[in-house]
Amino acid sequence: MPGEQKKEKKDERIRVCVCTPMEELIPSKFVTRLLEFINRNRERYILFINQNTNSPVDKARNELVHFALVNHVDLILFLDADNLFTDTVIDKLFKVMIEEKADLVTGIYFQKGKPYNPLIREYKHGGFFTIENPPLGKVIKIDGCGMGCVLIKAEVFKKLKYPWFKFSYETWGKKEIQLSEDLYFCREMMRAGMKLVCDTGVISPHIGSTADIEEYLNFGPFRQALKDDTDELMADLEKYTKKPEAELVQKLMMGQRLMREEWNAKKPKKYDEIKQFYKETENYLYDLTHYHLTERRQTDIEKTAQVMFLKPKNVIDFGCGIGQQGLMLARKGIDVTLADLKSKTLDFAKYRFETHKVKFKIWETDIEDMPPDKKYDVILALDVLEHIPKHILKIYVEKLIKLKHKNTKVITELVYGRTAEHPMHHDMDVDTMNIIKRLINEVPSE
Repeated sequence: MPGEQKKEKKDERIRVCVCTPMEELIPSKFVTRLLEFINRNRERYILFINQNTNSPVDKARNELVHFALVNHVDLILFLDADNLFTDTVIDKLFKVMIEEKADLVTGIYFQKGKPYNPLIREYKHGGFFTIENPPLGKVIKIDGCGMGCVLIKAEVFKKLKYPWFKFSYETWGKKEIQLSEDLYFCREMMRAGMKLVCDTGVISPHIGSTADIEEYLNFGPFRQALKDDTDELMADLEKYTKKPEAELVQKLMMGQRLMREEWNAKKPKKYDEIKQFYKETENYLYDLTHYHLTERRQTDIEKTAQVMFLKPKNVIDFGCGIGQQGLMLARKGIDVTLADLKSKTLDFAKYRFETHKVKFKIWETDIEDMPPDKKYDVILALDVLEHIPKHILKIYVEKLIKLKHKNTKVITELVYGRTAEHPMHHDMDVDTMNIIKRLINEVPSE
C-alpha cells in the first residue's frame, strides 16, 4: 500500500570476529592469506577484522575479545600473524564445532624447532603436557592449545571471569611456574566443563619456519621413540620407588631445587662428606631423571650416535648416574660398564638394566679399585668431573688413564663453576684443566 514501509529482512548470517594480536610489522604472507580469507567468506559470514598491537599478548587478546563482544558476534576466530591458514579454515572448524558440540576447535600447527611437536596439550597431575603424536585427519579431545588458529564460541567469554587471558604465576607442587596466557584460558574453560577439540586435519604451519606437515611426519618416528623412552623411564621409576605417578611428577619437577636445598642444608665440604651425600640422596634420582626426560633427551641421542660412529666394542660410562646413556648404548650391542658410587642412582641404573634384560658390567668406584675390563675403546665422562674435588679427581684420572689404549676415545662434558643453581659444582682452575687434559691426551705406557 502507498506509504507502507518495508521491513528489513534480518541478516541470518553468522557473525564472526577475526582477531589477531600482532607486532607493528605484519608478514606479507599473512596479509595475502587474510585477503583471500575475506574475499571467500564475506558473503557467507558477517566478518569483523580486528588487530591489536598491544603488548603483552594477554592484554591484546583480552581487548580483541572485548571488541568482538561489543559487536555481538557469534564466533571468535583467533589467527596469529605468524600462521599460514587457508581461506576455508572457518568452514572446517565450524563444521567440527557443530558435530562435536564443542566450545573451542583448533587446527594443528607445530613448534618451530625439532622434533616439531604439535602445540596441543593434555592436562594431568596439575599441569599441561604435550600430545606428541596425535593421529592426523582426526578430531581429538584436548585440554589446551595455542591460539594460532582457533575458533571459539563467543558465549564462552560471557561465562568465564575477566581477564580471560593472562600470564599466571603459580606454584605447581612446590615449583614456581609461569602459565602462558593461552593455556590459562584453556584451563579456565576446562574447569568450567567446556569441551575443547582439535581437528588434526586442519594444518596451519608457522610463517618463516620449516615446520610443515612433511617435517612433522618425517620426525614422527623420532618423536615416538622419545615418547617410548619417556614412558619406559617413568614406568621404571614408578615401580622402583613404589610411588604413584602423580607424586613422581611433582618430585621430578622439583628435583633440581630439592637437590640444591638438600646440599645447602647439609653443606658437605670434605670429600667423605661429599661422597656420603651422593650415596644417600634420593633427590639426585629425581633431578637426573627429569634432566634426561627434558633438556638432555636430544643430547643423549646425539651422544649415542657419536659413540656408535666410533664402532667401539666396549664403553665405560664414568659417573653414569641413572644409566640412561649406558642403556641406550647397551641396547645397540655395546659392552657397557656402568661406573659410579654405590648409591641410589646407581641402584636404579642396575634395576633398569636388569628389568629390561640388558647385559651390563659395573664398577662401584667407592668399593672396587678398578673396573672389570682392562682396557676400553671409549671412556665417557659426561657432567661428572665438576662434582669431584680436585685432589680426588687426580686419583680417578690416574685410574682412567690406565684403562686407555692408543686408540681409546675420551668423550667429556664439563659444567664447571659453582653457582646458586649448582652449588655442588667445583670451580675450574689451571690445575684442574691440566688434570682433564691428561685424561684426554695421555696414553699409558704398555
